[in-house]
Amino acid sequence: MKMCVQDIKILIIGVVIIIVSGCSSIKRISGEEKTVVKKEAVKSKNVVKNNDLVERNYIKSSRIKSIDRIRFIYISRDQLSSGQRYSEQKYDSSGYLTEMDFYDKSGKEDTKYTYEYNGSGQRITTIRYNAEGQEDKKYTYDYNKYGNKIKSVRYGVDGELEKYYLYKYDSSENLIDDLWYDKSGKLEYKIVNYYNGDGKKISSKSYDGNNNLDEEIKYQYDDKNNLVGEERYDSSGAKTEIIQYVYKYYN
Repeated sequence: MKMCVQDIKILIIGVVIIIVSGCSSIKRISGEEKTVVKKEAVKSKNVVKNNDLVERNYIKSSRIKSIDRIRFIYISRDQLSSGQRYSEQKYDSSGYLTEMDFYDKSGKEDTKYTYEYNGSGQRITTIRYNAEGQEDKKYTYDYNKYGNKIKSVRYGVDGELEKYYLYKYDSSENLIDDLWYDKSGKLEYKIVNYYNGDGKKISSKSYDGNNNLDEEIKYQYDDKNNLVGEERYDSSGAKTEIIQYVYKYYN
């Protein structure tokens, strides 16, 4: 089943720093993986965390103003396209994500998301705007006792439920399963995240509703543990693109 590109964008980004949330869809569905996926448990540490708070504190202390993601597509096995701006995440000085913009191949803004928070710092609403600047989707959230989201619901402009998303965590509250359902409760898409012994996300795999592998992403970090890039692979294991992160800071 073909997923909505805007849906996959927001979900993947939701855990960008420690990280990428909200909601998002990436490519066509191809290939089949019959091997049962085993998640890598966090063995050395068992620190329960509020993921949004950890990310926010990191953004604030690092004085990050925005993060651009630049996409390079493999034209052939050894040749990459020139870099194109893929997205921009904007933060206020307190570390809150305030806006996320996505761009088409011509560099024009394609989709925009804005965010609202409650007094406890939890994201309560996300609004999506189309290329014409018109509001077309709304997302709401439910949280567990640790402050991590466990459910998100997407509504159309008419207020009708369109999709919902469930989030599952390990004992340290690392997000391990990101499950997408249509309004009837049928599983449409699944993202499985993998972590190392320090709780750092090292890769993720995406599957369609029939458990066919769609894509794998491997995350790259610098020597200060900043997320600086992604390598993306299709269902056959071939590299499809590279994403580079560009950080901008408050003075």
